Amino acid sequence: SMNARRIALIGHSGAGKSSCLLALGIDPATSDMDAVLGTAVCPTLTDALNLLAAEEQQSSVLVVSNHEEMLKEMLRAKRSHPRVSQFAPLLLVYLHKPIRQLARDLARPVSGVSRSKAGIDYTLNNYDSLHSLYCNLADQTVKCSAKTIEAVATEVRAVAALLKGSK
Repeated sequence: SMNARRIALIGHSGAGKSSCLLALGIDPATSDMDAVLGTAVCPTLTDALNLLAAEEQQSSVLVVSNHEEMLKEMLRAKRSHPRVSQFAPLLLVYLHKPIRQLARDLARPVSGVSRSKAGIDYTLNNYDSLHSLYCNLADQTVKCSAKTIEAVATEVRAVAALLKGSK
């Protein structure tokens, strides 16, 4: 949609969504759904959209949590006409990383913290169903295969600049 004002990043755990925020100099404390709403419970669609589409949201790029039920609910809402306006401010961008590269990257610690084996197994075992969900949700896809996070961030920054220019 040409009214989109901000980018919401979606993608598998380990695809580089949070790293992309950091590379763009954006504070995850206000822009990463996991940081804002916590990871203990699956956010409601209302809470998710309130964070992502809020008028007062200052950030040009946000990260969407990987709660499968919430993502499915987002897709249903995005496809149903009455709620479609809630998505108007958002351009959903899928950071797509192939499974072999993802498996390699998930094994690496992030800021010194290793991911749980259960989390890694879940991501890899559900790769295809999540990929299909992200493809259906996305307005645009950024292929992250063999790209540095800086290159991915540069691409996302270019898309964000286009949104600002099209207002």
